[in-house]
Amino acid sequence: MQGVQGDKMEQNNVVFTNNTTKVLYPREQHFWSGKPVSAPGRIPPSSTALGKQVATAEGALKFATVYVDSEQTLPTTRKFITAFDITALKEYGPYGSVSPKNYSITFGPHETIKEVIVRHGFIVDAIGFVVTDNTSGETYTKLFGGNLGSQTKIPLQKGEYITQISGTHGKYADSSSDSIVATLFIRTNLKQYGPFGRGTLVQNPTNFTSPTGPVVGFFGSHNNFLQSVGIYHGTSAASKAYAESGPIGPIDWNVVEVKLGLSKPSVVYVDNILGSKVEATVHESGDSTVAISDK
Repeated sequence: MQGVQGDKMEQNNVVFTNNTTKVLYPREQHFWSGKPVSAPGRIPPSSTALGKQVATAEGALKFATVYVDSEQTLPTTRKFITAFDITALKEYGPYGSVSPKNYSITFGPHETIKEVIVRHGFIVDAIGFVVTDNTSGETYTKLFGGNLGSQTKIPLQKGEYITQISGTHGKYADSSSDSIVATLFIRTNLKQYGPFGRGTLVQNPTNFTSPTGPVVGFFGSHNNFLQSVGIYHGTSAASKAYAESGPIGPIDWNVVEVKLGLSKPSVVYVDNILGSKVEATVHESGDSTVAISDK
């Protein structure tokens, strides 16, 4: 279904398919156009800036993000981009301290862990990752913990990925934390690395072992040491799509809700001018459906 800018559209449900489709938003001189984006790929384009993220967690982490295009000349022509990046993850851990989580990292379907960094001595001081974006070629490094101990870098081969962590945790004599990670093993689909940390001056060490599966992220707590570590299992290559506005466009929409069904996640907006609700749903095929209704 297609429309011409300025026309009126009686049909309020439209579908974005693999063919570029322009559809009328039922407001004069406004239209909405969109197309699905398949992974791997940057979602949305690199020129966008985060506008608002809505997240919920009910045993599994799932999220949808709204972006605004930063490459705009006039506010009336800016692009309002919705990126569906729905991820279902299972948390295991964290193992160690009961302190609140203060770090979390997940790796997208277009990202590859090139190196794992571990700082260690008597205990495990820090864990970090060198990650490459396969779309842009850019590389970034994240380190969680302190700068003490020796540093070991674990380069991962092409096709190698982390599947499990194990080790011990307990009360460390030189830390006020209730517990820290004392020793750590990192297992991949090819081999096991470690142990890192000797567990020296650690009282009542407790063993831990995570389930085995594709690890797509890490979380836990850290200060001068690695207090706790947990993993995310799952896939971040679920349904994805984005939509762009035309001239003026729905820049006055607010995100009010994210519905996270198992197969049909959707984002609900409110049009502050017309007082309408707009719901965009992503299907398993990658297509997205937009339904417009009154508040």
